[in-house]
Amino acid sequence: MDIESEKKWIEIKHENAPPKRSRHTSVLYNNKLWIFGGYTVEGHVFNDLFTFDLESHQWTEIKTQNPPNPLKGHTAVVYNDQMYIFGGSGQSYQEENVMNVFDFKSHTWNKIETQGQEVPPTRHYHTAVVWNDRMWIYGGSRWMSYSSDMWTFNFTENKWNKIDQKGDIPPGRGSHIATVYYNNMYMHGGLDSGSQTIGDFYRFDFLTETWFKIEPKGTIPLPRESHACVIYNNKLITFAGFHRKTGNYDDMFQYDFIENKWEQIKTRSQNPQKRDDFSMDLKDNIIYIFGGVTGYSDDFSQRDDYGDFSDIFQFHIEKDLYSDLRIFLERGELSDINFETQDGIEFHAHSTILQSRLKNWKFNSQTFSKICSNYSSKTIEQLLKYLYYEKFELHLSPKELELRKELIDISKLLELKELETLCEGKYLQLTKENTILKDLYNLYLNEETKNFSIISNQQKIKVHRDILIMRSELFRGLFMSVQEDSNEVEDLSGLTTNGLKGFLYFLYNDEIGPDININTICELFGISDYFGMSNNKLDEICEEFLKKQNIPINKLLELLEKSVQFERHDFIDYISELCYENLKEIKELPEFEEFKINNEDLVKLISQKPEKREKQKEKQKEQQKEQQKEQDKKDKKKKIKKIKKIKIAE
Repeated sequence: MDIESEKKWIEIKHENAPPKRSRHTSVLYNNKLWIFGGYTVEGHVFNDLFTFDLESHQWTEIKTQNPPNPLKGHTAVVYNDQMYIFGGSGQSYQEENVMNVFDFKSHTWNKIETQGQEVPPTRHYHTAVVWNDRMWIYGGSRWMSYSSDMWTFNFTENKWNKIDQKGDIPPGRGSHIATVYYNNMYMHGGLDSGSQTIGDFYRFDFLTETWFKIEPKGTIPLPRESHACVIYNNKLITFAGFHRKTGNYDDMFQYDFIENKWEQIKTRSQNPQKRDDFSMDLKDNIIYIFGGVTGYSDDFSQRDDYGDFSDIFQFHIEKDLYSDLRIFLERGELSDINFETQDGIEFHAHSTILQSRLKNWKFNSQTFSKICSNYSSKTIEQLLKYLYYEKFELHLSPKELELRKELIDISKLLELKELETLCEGKYLQLTKENTILKDLYNLYLNEETKNFSIISNQQKIKVHRDILIMRSELFRGLFMSVQEDSNEVEDLSGLTTNGLKGFLYFLYNDEIGPDININTICELFGISDYFGMSNNKLDEICEEFLKKQNIPINKLLELLEKSVQFERHDFIDYISELCYENLKEIKELPEFEEFKINNEDLVKLISQKPEKREKQKEKQKEQQKEQQKEQDKKDKKKKIKKIKKIKIAE
């Protein structure tokens, strides 16, 4: 993926899309989105099934026999190659409580027989998640009132069970979001029985069946309903939604489970049009949204822009330290630990990462390899995912019993108390003190284990070789092309010694050091490109730092050039305005004459009033839109000609 795609919404061009809709469901299976049902603003309810291929971007309608009734406001989850559809309502708003099952392999539907057992009352706009071989449903609407009941459906026994909830039980609601993180379900927002849009936040502990109200910090999203969410790298990410008083949203937030903190995501592109009742899925680090509706007024009458969508967008989540760790493990590049598991599967690992994580165990690479060789590949895969990027995928289900026993056993051997706690199904409060972030910070401080040196201005700065390989394409290429016994290299980046130290601090910690100064920040801005970083996070941190400082006049031109070179468009605007405000002093700088000769366009830019620049930008945007329309027309004509040629040939 191109770095320039990060934190950007991109509309995917596609043809033969399903009719516009909202209140549908979407699940991810076999690299495809599977879209079922939904509703149009004209009142039509669907029971059709479509797939969207994430590689070819092709839509396909799946024709089936005996599909469910047309549904909207239902839920869909995936379990063992099957999609389970529950609840929803039809054309006449009559709610259902039927469980419909679609088999992905045979493309057949069937209904689960529940005669003779207590089942959930009919409902729509509820939520459903999967944990421990069960589907857990909460809330939803029944005859215009909202419930707070919770039920589980056991997939292996086809049985329902009502949960006796304890703790801070939330008020009834529908149109909320819910998702699973470790052994807990997190729930946010929705619509309550008083027709009020709410923004409260709860955690449900599956093991104790107890609710806890969360009091988060940070920039908390406004109350909303009919939004959607995914989980990525210890964060819950949510987009858009609706409020009964203010209408639709198009904003994006993330909740950090470790920090207990909300933060608004500042995207580097225009967001999709405001909407609610859309679907949202995650594949790797890419979010996909499809459909939805916009244009409700506070009294639920229709505004002029009222309508639904059949568009599909993708959003590339910015990569970070966790992403680099995941890729580092998957690639196994330049690993120094290699072993086979009990069932003959080969694994690769890196002693630096393992040593930092196994801090309570006396690390020895040979002993580690020997221990791992006594366990199954599934156990070691789970172990390494947890050690590298804190991924924990067990749901304590009966089918995972043996795997859980093995993980508990190896956790005890390696003195991994946190992993043992998770495997036993106990709640683990993650903080920076018990995560890989803290372990890598301690690794940064550990001079004794550093095994490589970078020479900067005749001074040797020690570092861990694996950290350089993991985070920098430049060093990765260097180590793959030089002798294994090479243990030092000259820095040619142009950074000062303090600048290089600041960069290395970021590699370990994904943040800048507490004692960094403005001169070092100016050096680091843009340096990610030279070192071949997988993301732009360092540049964004530098920008945020600089916006809070009084930037020296003699640094403005340098920052402006870098902003243009690395296409940091928002920062170009910020620096341009500062240059305009300080233009007299800038023109008196010794370097201005040379700058003027080499950067005529930039001199014009900083000499213009901000209002004039904005008008020019809007004009450029309109021109780009027109050019894109013309190109789309040409592409369509070419495609029609191609189809005609094929038909003639036939």
